[in-house]
Formats: sequence, C-alpha cells, structure tokens
Amino acid sequence: MDDLTIRGGAGLYEAAAVAAVVTELLAEEEMARALPPRQPIPPAWVRSGQPPPFGRFAPPVMPE
Repeated sequence: MDDLTIRGGAGLYEAAAVAAVVTELLAEEEMARALPPRQPIPPAWVRSGQPPPFGRFAPPVMPE
C-alpha cells in the first residue's frame, strides 16, 4: 500500500479516509481470493423444473 498517491488537494482527513477505503477493499479482495470458487446458482425458471433434492421435502399430507 506504499505506492498509493492521492492528488487533487485532499487534506489530511480526506487522504486518511481514502487510504482506509483502499485498505479495506484490498483486504476484501484478498479474502475473496482465499475462498474456493462458488458453484453458480441457476436462474429461478431453471430451478422450477428440477426435482427437489432427495430428503429435503416431506411428501404432502392428504386430509382424510
């Protein structure tokens, strides 16, 4: 983070705020790279035609 240069007349507090935001973004990107990639979720119209996973839903109870 030593190569960050803020130009345009930012004061001490503005420069500190910008540096804090950049530091937070870099930390979030580092954490995101550490996680394995997630499986993409299909759109709702695709999921509606798929059967539910086995054992996830109980069969409907029919009234007598």
